[in-house]
Amino acid sequence: MRIGILKTLVALGAAFLVSSVVSARECLDYEPAMVSIQGNLSLKPAYGPPGLGDDPKHDARKDYLALTLDAPVCMKASPEPHTDDVSETEIKAMQLVFRNGEAFKQTKQQIGKRISVTGSLFHGFTGHHHTTVLLKVKEIGQAVNSR
Repeated sequence: MRIGILKTLVALGAAFLVSSVVSARECLDYEPAMVSIQGNLSLKPAYGPPGLGDDPKHDARKDYLALTLDAPVCMKASPEPHTDDVSETEIKAMQLVFRNGEAFKQTKQQIGKRISVTGSLFHGFTGHHHTTVLLKVKEIGQAVNSR
């Protein structure tokens, strides 16, 4: 009987330890909050209209720029009711959203490089959003330190 109680206490202690480590990591806020995130920039394949990938032979090719993060992040749910901005865990990459085509073209020159991106975050909600969380780009710079 004592062994059963001891196993239960050890299991409860381990569960408490794991949950406290997970909750110690601070999650990010959705817009309007501004964040700066570092990672590697890449061009990812995607499809556009009419089928958004359901029929690759006929769907338009719509590649996007993605930031693969140095470390996964989590997102806090928005306090606003009726929003797509829900809590998320283990976000490892984000689609970058640009204010205009020129900013997209300039950023494409950084493909393959480690960069720092400042902007605001929102949850994907259409077929044009290819990652769970997207980053509206305000500024792009060099990553400040190595991994």
